[in-house]
Amino acid sequence: MKFRSVLTLFATATLVFANNAIWANISYPIEPFIINGEPSLPEEFPEYTLVFIGIPAINREGRCGGTLIAPNKVLTAAHCTEFEGNRVELSVIPGYHNEQDLDDSSARIAVTKIDRYPNYDPNNGTGDIAVLTLQRRSNKKVAAVFAGPQTLVDKPVSVIGNGLISQTPQTLPSVLQKFGTVIVDNQVCNEFYFNFEPFGPDLICLLQTPSAQNACFGDSGGPLLLSGRRNAVVVGVASFLDSTDCLFNEILTGYTRVSSFTNFIRTHSPETRFYRLSTSISTVPSILDLLLLDES
Repeated sequence: MKFRSVLTLFATATLVFANNAIWANISYPIEPFIINGEPSLPEEFPEYTLVFIGIPAINREGRCGGTLIAPNKVLTAAHCTEFEGNRVELSVIPGYHNEQDLDDSSARIAVTKIDRYPNYDPNNGTGDIAVLTLQRRSNKKVAAVFAGPQTLVDKPVSVIGNGLISQTPQTLPSVLQKFGTVIVDNQVCNEFYFNFEPFGPDLICLLQTPSAQNACFGDSGGPLLLSGRRNAVVVGVASFLDSTDCLFNEILTGYTRVSSFTNFIRTHSPETRFYRLSTSISTVPSILDLLLLDES
């Protein structure tokens, strides 16, 4: 068993800059590759939102992911809404699927308000969640938010993102990427660390899949979705990796558990729908767990 003493990176994607070295030699691949993922289908994840982080002081623009949870609200990571104390200007493309969407200037919507979780701590990643208010309403399909209280251990989930699919050379995908995996018990992940348990109850842990599939830089803020649902239900927000190498053996990925922040989300996105898993029908197979509207 390998033990880690610290988390080496609290950002599944620190800003991937469009105008500096990290994008200088980016190529768009033909082969299907997140890391070792596969291209999503058109309209497969219409709630996915590409988030642009403009930093006027240094003339840079970064990218993160997000989820449309109401026609004018996007859920993302708090660390995607700031950069080293500089003023940022955010905009989004709801329903982003491929690089051709970047050519449609009418698809991009400005962000008029940023609500970070009030106890967000950029030093350790606690409360890494934020709600963005858009300048106008989008007509794209919205996702519901999982309200708990289950931890969803062993439940199948889908990871989607538009971050790097290769670090050598640094390569961005031409199409939104996806892969399937299952949620791991946090205690399993904490056993990788010596005298340190980074995965508390407000986080979801994912292990690198046997096929070496994993999120990478640029996937921050993107959704972790319950698999097998006709309507998307987001359970986590991509927050951090525990390595600077996206293909590091046994890499762990941390997602902010949205069910720990339902009051915050309800306050800043009152139109969002929340769902919980039914516990009243014990004979329903786990993969077909009944989702009920949560009106609490």
